[in-house]
Amino acid sequence: MYNMAKIKIKKNDLVKVIAGDFRGLIDKIHHIEPKKNRVYLTKATRSQYDKSPQVKKKSVKKNVFVPIHVSNVIIQQQKSQKKKQV
Repeated sequence: MYNMAKIKIKKNDLVKVIAGDFRGLIDKIHHIEPKKNRVYLTKATRSQYDKSPQVKKKSVKKNVFVPIHVSNVIIQQQKSQKKKQV
């Protein structure tokens, strides 16, 4: 728990990728792994074969989320905050 920087982005925030294979992509956050400092976006996926132990079943391609480091992402628009009464 110690030595962890606070991540100031949340699920469904609109972010832009500034480095890596998905550079320039603007998308919503699907989910976050705060301990690993990784963000998963809805459109940042790659196809991977589903390796099954059964011989009879044919391998099928499926889409897998690609982890992106938090430092390679900029917040474009935060999720709407509830208005507080003063």
